[in-house]
Amino acid sequence: MDDLRDALVIIKLGGVFLALYLLMTNHSKIRDVFAIKWRFYAFLTTHYLLALLQVPFLLLGSLFIVAEPKNEQFHIEKQFTNYTIYARTVDPGAIGKAYHYFYVKCPKPLGFYQLHLIKKIDWLGEFKLKINQNKLVIRSENNFRSSTNQLDLSKVKPCR
Repeated sequence: MDDLRDALVIIKLGGVFLALYLLMTNHSKIRDVFAIKWRFYAFLTTHYLLALLQVPFLLLGSLFIVAEPKNEQFHIEKQFTNYTIYARTVDPGAIGKAYHYFYVKCPKPLGFYQLHLIKKIDWLGEFKLKINQNKLVIRSENNFRSSTNQLDLSKVKPCR
């Protein structure tokens, strides 16, 4: 969904610029549609304002496409035979401490899902997941240290 948002911001920005161009180049054709002069000016004013209000926000959104880190760093989903594990990284930046939240992802009808929290762990950097004897094994190897966490999945609320 996050990747789709990036594409839609670019498409909408192009659409707004196209609408502004068409509005500026077709004044006489638009004027012929309106019988009363003040309605024509009201139409032009509202449409110029709507377009010009959207442009700064869309440009800001396109800036986030370039400046924002990619989604893979914050959302990891791995499917095993009995479980689907979902890991979410929360990093408030310089203000606070980063954490990883590990969940069991339970499918629901119509493409929905429910997350059951396994555990919240301090930031590990890059990590690998595997399941061994009903335990989630999280292996992290950074330049400075390596660590392994084992989380018991039998204590997690089962999927229904």
